[in-house]
Amino acid sequence: MVFTAIYALARLQASPADLLRAAARKELGVIEDNQTWVMRGTSNFYGATQSFQFIFDNKSNWLQTATGPISMEEGDNGTMVWTRGLSGVPHEEFRHEKEISRIRAFVVNGEWTNPDGRVEILDLQDGRTCNLRLKGGNAMVKMTFDPVTFQAQQLSNWSPDGDETWTFSQWTRMNNLHIPKKWVHVQGGETDTITVSEVRLQRSYRPGYGMPKPLAGTGSFDVKAPREVKVMRRFGYVFVRPLINGQDLGWFFLDTGADLLVLDPTIIAKFKMQTVGKAPVAGVVASQSYDFVKGIDFELGGIKLNKPIGIGLDLQPFAKALNMPIVGICGYDVFCRSVITIPAKGDTIRIDPPVPMAEAKGVEMEFHGNAPALECEFEGGRKAWFTLDTGSGSTVDFFSPLVASAKLLEGRKTSRIMSGGAGGSAESFAGPLEYFVLGPKRFEKTQAGFQVVKKGGFSSPWVGGNVGAGFLGKFDMTYDYANRRLNFGIPASSN
Repeated sequence: MVFTAIYALARLQASPADLLRAAARKELGVIEDNQTWVMRGTSNFYGATQSFQFIFDNKSNWLQTATGPISMEEGDNGTMVWTRGLSGVPHEEFRHEKEISRIRAFVVNGEWTNPDGRVEILDLQDGRTCNLRLKGGNAMVKMTFDPVTFQAQQLSNWSPDGDETWTFSQWTRMNNLHIPKKWVHVQGGETDTITVSEVRLQRSYRPGYGMPKPLAGTGSFDVKAPREVKVMRRFGYVFVRPLINGQDLGWFFLDTGADLLVLDPTIIAKFKMQTVGKAPVAGVVASQSYDFVKGIDFELGGIKLNKPIGIGLDLQPFAKALNMPIVGICGYDVFCRSVITIPAKGDTIRIDPPVPMAEAKGVEMEFHGNAPALECEFEGGRKAWFTLDTGSGSTVDFFSPLVASAKLLEGRKTSRIMSGGAGGSAESFAGPLEYFVLGPKRFEKTQAGFQVVKKGGFSSPWVGGNVGAGFLGKFDMTYDYANRRLNFGIPASSN
């Protein structure tokens, strides 16, 4: 049976998408009640060979784990999708990240064929490609499938590094279900492979799919340590001086936009740090491949990181530009293990231990990657989600897709500027903005950046833009990552 024959069944008064779903469900099989499937094998992700496991059941629950030098985990308990990345500290995923993760899992386990499930089939045109979207969601994932067996061949979606693709092959029938035993992931020029060597059906197995605790041994908080930590401020940026293996080696950017620790090559060489992998890392206007390194201990206030995974990046151009010894960047690894208050002014910040949810203060935020994100309003009464990035000196940068769709350059007097960061620099525009609302404060007649790049984080269609220190620096900001709370304290001088 070929897919073109499905259209001859239109007399059944079903849509092509419904007919595809029914035919695929018959061919691929159905997960039965009280079945838990366990797939085990090896993954070669980020250049590191690790053990791999993917578990799923018929309740839309799934759990994916890679264990080894750069352990990672992701799961879905039906109501929440979460991720535990290189820091070892998990958080909930939101919007496009949650939607894309679910779609990929539902293609592997066949849930996309469930007529009462969560996946919509859209734009079915040529009998071998369609778009998949979660019901009520926004993220689109293009699926290419075999028109005879209905086995998924490839999934693709936008990423800052260009299209991200997953290719599935070596489909094998296990009991009543077809399962792919080889997965190939390509992103930013890097290729990762998962090879499944064992598939088991375990009826009595009931794993936990909920978000786990931080990975043991990755870090801790010393409640006896001083809470006030000295900082240096330059051009809106905030710098801290952590101890690296007990030594003070220089300043680190304190950057909510940093996914993981960044270390200058001088530190990597000094402590002969081990390279444990390699991966593309998206900068603001492009992406670049970096080595993952490991082998130092990091201490800032009460925060202690045990052999954290970081990337190597030459920070000497920043050190020369700012005329200070800059040797690193610290971001999510630090914020996720504490409650950090960055006052609008002064030469100290406060680093407190995590607090229970009942004691959390502020507005609720989400994560985009590992960065905090908040919905904001701007001129014209429009709203969008914006990441909050202390590593940016700007007020707010609007990303390319929103600039285009909202026609933000039309009729606006702008000047050409260069925007940049990790990954390089590119031309953008700066100009006046009628207003922007961040938390409790409305910024009137302000300046903003308008991006036109085609690659990198500033080309993301998933968020509207990035708020930098130009706005964040007007608040006594408290970041509580564990409870997803942001406290916008407004100094008396600004009221």
